[in-house]
Amino acid sequence: RREMRNAPEWCITPMTAIQIEQLYEKGLSISSRGFQSPSDLRNYYKNKFGEDSLLLQLRQSIHTDVRNFPIESFSTFVDYFVKKGKKVFFIPDVENPTGQDIFLKFGAEKLIAPSYDYEHRLACAEATKLNVIWIGGVVAPLQFSDARFVSFGLINKDSNICTEQYFSRKGPTVGEQPPWFNEGKYYDWRPSDEVDAHYLIETVSRKFE
Repeated sequence: RREMRNAPEWCITPMTAIQIEQLYEKGLSISSRGFQSPSDLRNYYKNKFGEDSLLLQLRQSIHTDVRNFPIESFSTFVDYFVKKGKKVFFIPDVENPTGQDIFLKFGAEKLIAPSYDYEHRLACAEATKLNVIWIGGVVAPLQFSDARFVSFGLINKDSNICTEQYFSRKGPTVGEQPPWFNEGKYYDWRPSDEVDAHYLIETVSRKFE
């Protein structure tokens, strides 16, 4: 049994990212997707979303808010895409189910069930054209699914599990896309305090069109 001594948990516990990278360096790979939603749920959300939808999955913890998404920038983002005629949906953080209701006034639609049921969350993620993520633990399984996404907020100097030094020890490699990503997945490594509405719109537009 490992002795923790005075080191915090995040300094000790192995993360799979760097281990998987090492497997790929040796010529190995992941042979199948790890997570897939029930087909009936997936089809339900495909019918609901249509062919041209965005789904927001944004971290908004009420207990540890240092890694939360910038709500003003995303409000501008939602307003922009709704006015362009896109369908925009959002799954509120399970810790804060009303915290993103400001998006409603810009024309986005709120999805409650996926906040509490992961089969619904995964089905939504697979059914939409593109997921827009602000990184958090609840969306981690999506990297091993067929969901398409662009993920922001990975580098955060105010969080000791989101610094470049942390990723250099635990992975994945900063500035690169993990080798297990299939088509349609993208980690955006821009520091979180440099991600504004203009950058969000520009980046997602490139991935969405």
